[in-house]
Amino acid sequence: MSKLLSLFVMLLAVVPHSIEQENFMTKVNECYDEYIYAISEEIEFGDVMIAFGKYKKDYYISAFCLSESSLSPNIYIYINDKLYTCVSEGTIGLAYGFKVKENDSIKIVFGKDPQTKTYELSFDNLMQQLQQEPIEGKGSGDFPENKRESYILSILKFVLI
Repeated sequence: MSKLLSLFVMLLAVVPHSIEQENFMTKVNECYDEYIYAISEEIEFGDVMIAFGKYKKDYYISAFCLSESSLSPNIYIYINDKLYTCVSEGTIGLAYGFKVKENDSIKIVFGKDPQTKTYELSFDNLMQQLQQEPIEGKGSGDFPENKRESYILSILKFVLI
């Protein structure tokens, strides 16, 4: 009986993870004409995914983080050192449709201090992967609005620092 109960608890723990990740993947498929998952891995505090793709003639990057702890995993996207902060809702961080161009430097940081994971991505490498193994999307270009840190809150943080 205890084995059955522990199996049931494990399944409950897996289901929300699968649903949230599946929702992200579905939205990526709807938005891009073609895309790849440049990063899809489990890190110290949860699961992360980075999608890169094309819509019409432009290229975009999207990101997902699901924390396995109580950490609220923000996503920090640096494009040519310009910072975009997408705040999480609970244990889920989402960032959709950030436009990138050739020669842009791209860095994505997941989590909050002291638990963070950083990825530095090369536009050329992403393009090469996209040309080799594209996944066909539906190409709506209707990226969801990102939940961003309020302007006043970011100014307040800056002043406090």
